[in-house]
Amino acid sequence: MRCRLVIRHVNGKKRRVRVCPKPSLPQVGKVVATIPIGLATIQGLLATDSAVWVLTGDRHLFKVDSSSNAVVASVPLPDSEWPEYALAASSGSIWVTVASPDTNGQSELDSVLRIDQATAKVIARISVGHSPEGVAATTNGIWTANHRSDSAETRTTGVFTVSHVDPATNTEVTRVAVETRHDPNGDTNAVFCCGPQGITVAAGSVWTADPEARGNGMIIRVDPSSNSVTATIPSPTPACGNLAGDATAVWLVSACDDSEVVRIDPTTNKPVATIDVGATTTDVALGNGSVWVVARGLANRTGVDRIDPGTNKVAARTKLSYPTAVTFGAGALWVGNGTNLVRLAPA
Repeated sequence: MRCRLVIRHVNGKKRRVRVCPKPSLPQVGKVVATIPIGLATIQGLLATDSAVWVLTGDRHLFKVDSSSNAVVASVPLPDSEWPEYALAASSGSIWVTVASPDTNGQSELDSVLRIDQATAKVIARISVGHSPEGVAATTNGIWTANHRSDSAETRTTGVFTVSHVDPATNTEVTRVAVETRHDPNGDTNAVFCCGPQGITVAAGSVWTADPEARGNGMIIRVDPSSNSVTATIPSPTPACGNLAGDATAVWLVSACDDSEVVRIDPTTNKPVATIDVGATTTDVALGNGSVWVVARGLANRTGVDRIDPGTNKVAARTKLSYPTAVTFGAGALWVGNGTNLVRLAPA
């Protein structure tokens, strides 16, 4: 990697300066398998101990055996307002949200599906709040981020919620109001959309990202024991993307054509780092002591990044043609790349 001398204007005068290219980042890992998945683009991923669950844009859920890298089951999903992209695992089941196909007219179809991990069969459909997107699992329940308010679109006040589902009874036990939005000027869409979408469990709490109607939005912390909001944190970047977290940090990818990743300290409920990866962030996962981020931009800046939580910097990068989703499990990093599931052995 050679440096070169170039002429630059420095303080109004021409100077010969030495310019050295930045060293390229190492690869995040080695691609060990590329698995074709259906005919539609992969929207969401979740790895468990023995399988990877894959959501595709034509509303199908696929089960991939992580020992053989083979598709072993396919589950058709009900009609929905949008292709599902979020999954959770708990109580021997996979949980997938389904938003009503008609935003105003069929709210009774807003639900979370329970799918048996062993048989890959839908065993319950449970009604939740309006237009659920994200889904997460705690020790005492399943939580959905409900993207639209429960209020009628003609009102000037909208109440946005997250739903708490009890897997023992397959019922919604409570709906926690996380934001009440007023618009006296009669902007009905502002009080109807858009609310919570990403959701995760970290540091004993449920966290949801709410892009709000104006500004960057916020990250909201909910106590799953009391079903109450304990913190509302203004987001330094658009709060449109997914969340991932553990006992030490919560990570938000901004999405909405933005290129940043936000780190939140759960002990202070404050953002402590904002990392620009140089391309639109779309998904985030934790595993192997790292933060894994899908970023899409120009051809030479599209792929999956590894962020080192010790430095809050991008430490490795692997280019892919059309990355969409990421998960970590079964000792591997899994990335949706168009219609293919890519398995990488982390470096």
